[in-house]
Amino acid sequence: MDSGSTLSFVTTKLVQRLKAMIRKSTSFTGISQTSVPTSRYQVDLDLIPNSDQPNISVRAIVLDRISGDLPGFPLHGVREQPFLQGKKLADPLFDQPGSIDLLFGADILDEILLQGHATSANRMTRVTFGVTSSPFLATQVLRQLAHDYQEQYPKAAYIV
Repeated sequence: MDSGSTLSFVTTKLVQRLKAMIRKSTSFTGISQTSVPTSRYQVDLDLIPNSDQPNISVRAIVLDRISGDLPGFPLHGVREQPFLQGKKLADPLFDQPGSIDLLFGADILDEILLQGHATSANRMTRVTFGVTSSPFLATQVLRQLAHDYQEQYPKAAYIV
């Protein structure tokens, strides 16, 4: 997840593996309103969680590559942390460098965190912070919202 991105992205490789239908993409901009001409396609995906949570629909921009391998180096010992024990993770090798094939942006972050309780009133559709501080401020806002609404959305508060 990237709370600093207003869009979600998927690699061409994953779209081909899923045999998903692509369609022409509208233009979008990058940092400082710079045009990003490398994508001409978008795809609609339905994500099915490994739990009893509702499906999530996402419209993603198709790119040949989203980023370099992440993390940048192996994170030894992270998998053994107590807070991860018993959790069914989408990527069990998250602590090893690997390609990023799907990046969720703020366009669906609320659906993931609020687990089907998202409404148009709390939908995040625009990043309003400056470029340098965006990730920090967005994370702080999410933490505060998780604290303020922890009784209504305990799972979201726990995740944040």
